[in-house]
Amino acid sequence: MKTLTIFIITVTFLSIAIFFLISKTNTLVNTATINSQDFVLGSSDIDFPHFYEPVPGKKTINPPTSGAGQTVQTINSDGLNERFEYSVTKSEDVFRILTLGDSFTEGLWVDTPNNYPERLEELLNKNSKCLTQTTYEVINLGVMGYDVAYSAKRYLTRGQKYEPDLILWLVKEDDFRVPNTFIANEYYTYPEAERSLNPHLYWSKAQDKILANSNSEDILNFEYTHMEKVLQSNTHKSVFVIAYENMNPEVKTFLKRLTKHPNVTFSPFLKETTNFGDTDLHPDEPGYESLAIQIRNKMLEYGMLPKDNCKI
Repeated sequence: MKTLTIFIITVTFLSIAIFFLISKTNTLVNTATINSQDFVLGSSDIDFPHFYEPVPGKKTINPPTSGAGQTVQTINSDGLNERFEYSVTKSEDVFRILTLGDSFTEGLWVDTPNNYPERLEELLNKNSKCLTQTTYEVINLGVMGYDVAYSAKRYLTRGQKYEPDLILWLVKEDDFRVPNTFIANEYYTYPEAERSLNPHLYWSKAQDKILANSNSEDILNFEYTHMEKVLQSNTHKSVFVIAYENMNPEVKTFLKRLTKHPNVTFSPFLKETTNFGDTDLHPDEPGYESLAIQIRNKMLEYGMLPKDNCKI
């Protein structure tokens, strides 16, 4: 059950900087410098002292960039990039999907109604012909800059209470390659006076140092361990993990280990969208629409939707 969120409009400029680097294998890698005006910073969890989530109830107007016009993100009272409020208690006629991921799930550089979870929700409800389950809810827990471990933390602290029928987890290679916790810990060792003058430089330094001194398999194991925590906490729930087709074979091998869980379905692999904005390698509006359609088709292909005489 949904009611439109009422916001007190506060016009602010998004002061989040994102860098996109292309590795030798064309893997998307992002780093994010996060501010306290748009994000709640810090956590009492000793494993995630620099964890961050969007400020609840905030409407952010992002200024035009070279590749996108002005965009508006509405964050609901639970800190989700959503047009609506979602009741924690789920109606019997609702099939609830919860999405995890980074900025591709959050919907960076597009208005809230145009991110892929919103588009997926509309696609499912528009074309649904079900005898019993009549409404699909797709709840967006994606946040820019998240790796797998941060997405897992977000689910366990924010998403689990919604008791979804299906967890939909969109992963990219950088979600397994760029460990936020280690990089943030290193980043905050630099003097604050220096960091404040050039946060991008010092985040890059921290990332380079961590990646240069870490074994890639150790990083993959760290991320995978936190993904396992979500899977183990939802042994009775369906989890659908979707990845892009251009992932490194080492990461693909790790992802295939997920199938040992009887409630997990792994879909290899989505094609990269060709609809990118000019600013970076995030999708534009048609790109997010294409992503939603691909994911809906994968859900149908793998039987992830209700089987009670529903057709999409």
